[in-house]
Parts: sequence; structure tokens; C-alpha cells
Amino acid sequence: MKWLKYIFSIAVTKLRAQSNFKVKDSSVGKMRLTCVLGYFKRYKSVGGQTFSGKNKVLRRVENTHKATAVKNLLQNARNIEILNKPYLTKEEEHGSGRILKKAGLKEDYVTKMKKLNEEKWLQKRPHYSIESHLEQLNVLKKWE
Repeated sequence: MKWLKYIFSIAVTKLRAQSNFKVKDSSVGKMRLTCVLGYFKRYKSVGGQTFSGKNKVLRRVENTHKATAVKNLLQNARNIEILNKPYLTKEEEHGSGRILKKAGLKEDYVTKMKKLNEEKWLQKRPHYSIESHLEQLNVLKKWE
């Protein structure tokens, strides 16, 4: 409440400076919130998403943004340069996959993913035989 009294005292002194506002002596100790809150204007913000839509606010392009863009472009240029100069020639690369598969060093990515997915599937849903599934129907069967 101290901050409210402080704001009220500031508002009253500023309003007294205006010629048309007068505070009666009986109301000096009382708080008049409508006067105080009406004097200080609230900060009005734009409603909704400010960075998208028809009336969007565009961010200012700063030097740091330009520097990061140039840095990314240079990095991409270096990556393309490295990719254009391969370590192996096409002749050397042509038979390397089969040799590695025979040696057991390279496993095809697709087969590896199939194995992983199959293991996950089996963990969630174990194997059931049709006999075990339909065994509950044989409970009431009686030999005559």
C-alpha cells in the first residue's frame, strides 16, 4: 500500500500544478483511485501475434544479423567445396560397398532399421499362435 500512497501523492502534486484541479482539505487523507489511475496512461500493446499477419511488425536488420548470414553462407560454400572434391574416385567407390558387406563391416541402413523396428514391434506385441488365441473357446467343451 505504500507504493499506492506514493503514486497518489505524485499524482496529486502533478494535478495541483494544473490550474483547473483542486483538492478539498477533507479529502487529502483519502485515496481517490479513479483520479490516480486515470492520470497515468497504460502502455497499449498491439493485440495478437505481432510478427505474422497483415499488419506485422518487421524486425530491424542489424549488423549481427548480417554477420551471421555471411558466416552461414561462407560455411555452406566450404561444405559444397568439400563435397565436390570426394576422397575416393568413382572407380574406387564403385565396388567398395560389396567388399565391406562381405567382410561384415557395413550393414545396409535399410536392413538395420528393419531389424530395429522389428525388435521394437516384438517388445510391444509378442508372438501369439492361433491355437493359444482360440483356446478359450475350448473351456466349455466336454467329452460325452
